[in-house]
Amino acid sequence: MIERIENYKGKVLPIVGRPGMGQESVALQIAIDYHARYGKTVLIINPVEDELDVRARIVCIKDIFPFFEAKRGTMPDKEHQKRFDDAVKGLDKHGFVIDSTKEPPEIYIYDKACETEGVGLVVILDYDFITERSSPIFLDMLARRIDAPVVVSALVERKVDRRRDKLPKRKDIKSEELKAQDTVICVYRENYYELKEMDCEDIVLSVDRRGELEALQLAYDPYTFEVCRRKENT
Repeated sequence: MIERIENYKGKVLPIVGRPGMGQESVALQIAIDYHARYGKTVLIINPVEDELDVRARIVCIKDIFPFFEAKRGTMPDKEHQKRFDDAVKGLDKHGFVIDSTKEPPEIYIYDKACETEGVGLVVILDYDFITERSSPIFLDMLARRIDAPVVVSALVERKVDRRRDKLPKRKDIKSEELKAQDTVICVYRENYYELKEMDCEDIVLSVDRRGELEALQLAYDPYTFEVCRRKENT
């Protein structure tokens, strides 16, 4: 996906699923891998979660810390705990701008993205909590204005849970603007419905509006929240 992301300059890439599926983790993983590959500033709009949680998730994924122990300050190794704390505080100096204004209006996000110097990618977490949606093509306008990819995590309709095939589809997306995008990433995690030993993501790329699908299987690590390539023998 990171190899393809530069093709989305000026475009919107929705990542959708039911609550708890992992769409925010996938969005953050894209942000981290994008910055590691291109070195450009990443703006993360976080309208709901506690800012410390988002910062901690990014640092844990980047530097392989155990999320819950590191965030609680209970790691047995004080040196690693200090490294984690310093990384969380210094994240802004390393190419990540995190705005945790609660339920911001669209115009605020637009201005923030335009004012962020050297922005190469915008990630909007929990798009369903963006308020004052004054334009039906706001995300498209934003992506074209900054000439950068805009990755958006969002929810699908609750009716997905009632189907035998619980894999989310394009038609299940709540936002008409997101539904109309050329490419949609639908996140499905079997453990969401049935607890199993393995915890992996099935990432399904809907590659055009006719509904063609390309499926990817990725591993999800609840220890660090990392989303990575699934090994062949797992």
